[in-house]
Amino acid sequence: MHDLQAMTVAQIKDWLQVRDGQVTAKDLQRLRQDARVSVRQLVERYDRAHSRRCSELQRLEQMWQLEKQAWQDGYRWVAGVDEAGRGPLAGPVVAAAVIFKQPVPIIGLNDSKQLSEKRREQLYAAICEQAFAIGIGIMDQYCIDTHNILQATKLAMQQAVQGLPQTPDLTLVDGNLLPDWGFASRAVVGGDGRSCSIAAASIVAKVTRDRLMVELDSVYPGYGFKRHKGYPSREHYQALHRLGPCPIHRQSFLRKFYEVENHES
Repeated sequence: MHDLQAMTVAQIKDWLQVRDGQVTAKDLQRLRQDARVSVRQLVERYDRAHSRRCSELQRLEQMWQLEKQAWQDGYRWVAGVDEAGRGPLAGPVVAAAVIFKQPVPIIGLNDSKQLSEKRREQLYAAICEQAFAIGIGIMDQYCIDTHNILQATKLAMQQAVQGLPQTPDLTLVDGNLLPDWGFASRAVVGGDGRSCSIAAASIVAKVTRDRLMVELDSVYPGYGFKRHKGYPSREHYQALHRLGPCPIHRQSFLRKFYEVENHES
């Protein structure tokens, strides 16, 4: 039994944090009637935070529907698949495959493009902790130049799925790109915003690739890879103009740059 009236404002604040989402309606009503303004403000903030959390849990519940339907259809191991790095001028294309055994409330899980770098890193850690299995596929610039970015992306996805310790019964693949593999597959347009497994894969792929580009920045300094991650940017184009391409640049992607350079010269 707790005497809310006898607790200090600081104690009530800590108590609300510890009991996040589990405070009874009776206790909240007592706090709303507290004579202390600071206590009533704490309750207002608690109510807003609780409302946001409920909305987020509802959003995540909706994003688990594809997996839940697949499980109901008899698929036990459902893998979400997505990629990162189709558009950059340099570096690899990276794919990830993620399997969850059951729905888990990873707050904030979403399409990696909708998240800050800091938030992606936080969610990456949560995914690694709560996912049943994760597979990674990486195709470098040589593969991209040899096969084209579309085929290299498919190969990266195949490698990611083959790298899973558990063979999936079904893969949910973001977009309309389905590799030619021996798994039941469903293309999900906008999947990184509709499926938790695909969203998780998009984050794992993006964080993995970004970390690789930060490492490559120290190998090939001067291009700014740790900032733009190889994507087209003013800084990147200026570096190419100043230094020329380096070994991790995709030659097939630089043709337009060369055409502009030749035209201007």
